[in-house]
Amino acid sequence: MTAEGIGKVTFKGKDGKDPIIEEVLFVLDMKTNLLSLGQLLEKGVVIRIEDNCLKVFDEDQKLVIKVNLSENRTFRIWMNILEHECLATSKNKMEWLWHHRFGHLNFKDLRLLIKQKMVEGLPQILVPKEMCKECIKCKQAKSSFSKYLPTKATEKLGIIVLYLFH
Repeated sequence: MTAEGIGKVTFKGKDGKDPIIEEVLFVLDMKTNLLSLGQLLEKGVVIRIEDNCLKVFDEDQKLVIKVNLSENRTFRIWMNILEHECLATSKNKMEWLWHHRFGHLNFKDLRLLIKQKMVEGLPQILVPKEMCKECIKCKQAKSSFSKYLPTKATEKLGIIVLYLFH
């Protein structure tokens, strides 16, 4: 199955707070929603499974989810969904596919490839309103290296310069 988009879901918690699950995939043909334990672990939650019961704790060790094992060996969680937001819809799915295929090439240059007929079979690209999360992370500024490196060693093997030639 192919994910049509990605977004976030807000649900009503029993404590009155409205937790948000981010990076939720929208899969059109799925009949039920799935919650990945692996993705929850990546977000820093603690998961305990014992006595046929699944318990999920947040970063503050507060119980967020508690559910018993069902007859078909799954943990069925009922959530009161308040709102959902899908950031990439099927309308611009092809744009994102080609953006990824060309190594996160910007959309302006993707359109230029089409305009100048540099690539065969490339469909018309519409520039989406959303930003690519990976591109934003990779283009963050990094601190520069020091321009003032010592040029003379004060002890044996004090400065080693390695030159690599191809």
